[in-house]
Formats: sequence, structure tokens, C-alpha cells
Amino acid sequence: MEKKKVQYAIFVFSIIAIFLAILGYSVRRKLLEEKQIKAEIEKYNKYVAFYNKESFAILGDFRSYYVDTFTDGKGKLKKLKRVDLLKLNTVRQRLNLLDEVISKMETTISEKPEFKNTDNYVAEYLEIIKEEKRLDTEILNYYESGMYKEDNYGSAIFLHSKFLNVSKKSNEKYGIYVEVMKTLIKSQKEKEIERLRKKSRKAAMHMVLFINDTEEFSQILFSRKQVDFTKMEVLKLKDLVSEMKKKYKNLEMVSDRQIKKEKYSLESYNKIRSYSKEIVNLSEKIIESKKDDEDIYVLLYEFSENYKKIIIEYNKMLESKKQ
Repeated sequence: MEKKKVQYAIFVFSIIAIFLAILGYSVRRKLLEEKQIKAEIEKYNKYVAFYNKESFAILGDFRSYYVDTFTDGKGKLKKLKRVDLLKLNTVRQRLNLLDEVISKMETTISEKPEFKNTDNYVAEYLEIIKEEKRLDTEILNYYESGMYKEDNYGSAIFLHSKFLNVSKKSNEKYGIYVEVMKTLIKSQKEKEIERLRKKSRKAAMHMVLFINDTEEFSQILFSRKQVDFTKMEVLKLKDLVSEMKKKYKNLEMVSDRQIKKEKYSLESYNKIRSYSKEIVNLSEKIIESKKDDEDIYVLLYEFSENYKKIIIEYNKMLESKKQ
């Protein structure tokens, strides 16, 4: 049960976003406009791919390693008998994964069209990632070389102070970045739904609409560490469950012919329907559960797992879909 609680808490920080489909626009009509829309969606999808990546988690893993290995857990440095070099190099290798990710995102930011404000905030977030990674690498080099023995932890005190300051600044930048991305995602999904309606892409539209309601439900559900909602939040959750049930029925009514017409994998689409059905059932059980019921953490964990399966399957389906 404790493991479930921990995984439930982690989900608060791991909500992932969906890619948008690049529709098969006619090259004979409004060619320039359609090229611009395609470029916008492609850039947006790259932003979402970065948002879904574990960049912040990698930095978080280093922080956990640093606190566990080099401090007493109460904010003070501790004396070491030896450093586990194998573990240190494993941490270094994981940090180095950020290099390629950062490089790709710097290229994406400069691509057209320009996303006003978003581009700047993403660039600022990349700068703090690079700053934090440089410091993390400096800390690893210091302990790996054994310098802490030679200078009697003189530089360790300086590095520790920098670590605390940079971690705080990084958390602040990450919080702003998440809010900016939420705004972008909401705006782009609204545009996407309208485009899907105009194109009569029912299979895609009903998936996106269901995911939208589920995401809103999950945002409220995982908005706090304790399951203790206001009356207004409970009413909103109940309304969303009703909407999710309606949207799920629409998903079920999409014909195999329509799914194939839109060039989606029938197998993947049926997986999404299966996960969606489970989401609806779990949502109802969660609403009916008492806040002090231990079983609610199992329900929350299962909800988060099914939700992530929907998003992963949906993104995978779009990536493999032939345009």
C-alpha cells in the first residue's frame, strides 16, 4: 500500500500531454495556410515530446543521489570514507542524456512559426537545465577525483551552497515552464478539435475529447497530496465523470470503417477504448469512495496507470500513422 501511495504522489508531477495529428490537408487549396498549420503542429509536437520526457526527473534523481550520498539528510555535508565510483558514473551517464535533448530543443525553439512567450520561457528553462547540469558535473568531478580529501571539504562547502541555490532557481523556472506549457497545450488542443470537426475526423475527435475530460479530472484529482476536496471540487469531479461517460460512448460508436479511413491502427484504437472504459469505471469508484478509505490509493494508482497508457498509446499511434 505504501508503494501505491508513493506512486500516486509521483503521478502529480508526471502528467503527460498528447501529440496532435497532422491532418492530410489538400495541397490544392489554401496551400500557404496549410503549410503553416502543419509547421505549427510539428513544432508543437516537438515541444510536447520534450514536455513528456524525463528531463526534470533526471535532475531530480541527481538531487536525491546528492542528498543521500553527500549530506546527512538534514542539509549538512557529511564526511565520507569512500565514494562508490560505479554508482557515481551511473549518475553521470544519466545526466549526460540531457545533452542531446537540450541540443534538439534549442533547434526547435528557432523553428517557425514563433510561439510568442512560449519560445522564450522554454529557452529560459533550457538555460537553467544547462546551469544545473554543469554544477552537477562539477560536483561529480570533485568527489570522483578525491579532492574532498585534499582540501578537507573546503570546496565541498562552496559547491553545496551553489547546489541549494541552483536547485531552488531550477524549481522556480520549472514551475513557470509547466504553467506556460499548460496554456500552450490547451490552446493547441482547442484548435485541433475545431480542425477535426471541420474535417469530419470522428475517430480522432472523440479520442481527443475523451482525453481532455480525463486530463481535467486528473488535474483536480491529483492537485493535492491528501484526498480532501472541497464541495465545489466534488461537484466538478462528478460533472466530469458524467462527461467522460458520454465521451466514452461516442468512442465506442466509432465504426471500424471510420477508424481505418482515418488511417489509425484498429488494434491501438481498441486498446484506447479498453483503457478508457477502465478509466470511467475507476472514476466512478473514486467519487464513491470515502477520503479516509485506504483502498482509494489503489484506485488512484490504477487510474493514473490507465491514463498514462491512453496517452502513450495515442502518441504512439500518431507517430506510426501514415500521413
